[in-house]
Order: sequence, then structure tokens, then C-alpha cells
Amino acid sequence: MMASRASGAGQPRYDVMWPLSRKAVQPRAAAPRVRDLNGITIGELWDVIFRGETIYPLLRNYLKSRYPGARFVEHSEFGNFYGPREAAVV
Repeated sequence: MMASRASGAGQPRYDVMWPLSRKAVQPRAAAPRVRDLNGITIGELWDVIFRGETIYPLLRNYLKSRYPGARFVEHSEFGNFYGPREAAVV
């Protein structure tokens, strides 16, 4: 909340609060990138909102052609992860 007071020069003066707080989490370096998807297992998560039934097969086929050693756990194995069970499913 702002309170207005007259300053010495006759201009209003406002007291304000800074909207940002101190950082609660300290930054740290990101994990190194995976250079090659061969031998990697890729899990598909879908919240059943945007065309996953169309997009996932296209993406899976493209990645398989580029990285034949990649394995997939399809979104049907996880089901809809969105909602109160999200942490348990993931």
C-alpha cells in the first residue's frame, strides 16, 4: 500500500514496497547435455490436451530414424499424468 506525504519541496512523496524478494534457491550448474540418444530410454508424458496421439508417433519415428538405439516408454504406459496423481505417476 502506498501512502502519500508532502515532501519538503511541496511534491508528494510515496512509500512503496519492493515487489521482489531474496532468492530462496541458490543457482547451480545444469547437468551436462546428452550428446547422443542411442542407448537412452525416452519416457513420453502427455497431459491429454494437445494432439499427442498425432505428435508422439511422428516424433518417435523421427527419433528412431536418427537414433536407432533409442528406446521409448510410450505415454500409454503412464496414462494421463496431469492432476492430483502427477507426482505418483512421474
